[in-house]
Amino acid sequence: MVAGGRVDEGVACLRDGFLRWRQTGSKSLGPFRLARVADGLLLAGEAVEAAAVLVEASAIAEETGEHWSDPELHRLSGIAKLRQSGETAGIKQAEHLPSSGDNQRAQERPKFD
Repeated sequence: MVAGGRVDEGVACLRDGFLRWRQTGSKSLGPFRLARVADGLLLAGEAVEAAAVLVEASAIAEETGEHWSDPELHRLSGIAKLRQSGETAGIKQAEHLPSSGDNQRAQERPKFD
């Protein structure tokens, strides 16, 4: 929703979903789920809230040993820090890095026979 321009509605859904998920006590796929929440918050211009969500995601990764989404957490944390500092040049570069959900890296890998 946020990426589609429905920012207020999208952020409200992100916050509601985040709270509901947290109430379940589940930590399964937590870092990945929270990375998606943070990504939406960043798109909505909520860098401070996104940074807090990313800190929680990193803590869950440490607690559960679920580190496969660490690269995405680091990418989003960098964007959040840049946005909070008012830096704009680095943001454009970081936003164009492939996310963990992108298939681009797999397509760019050399093929071995």
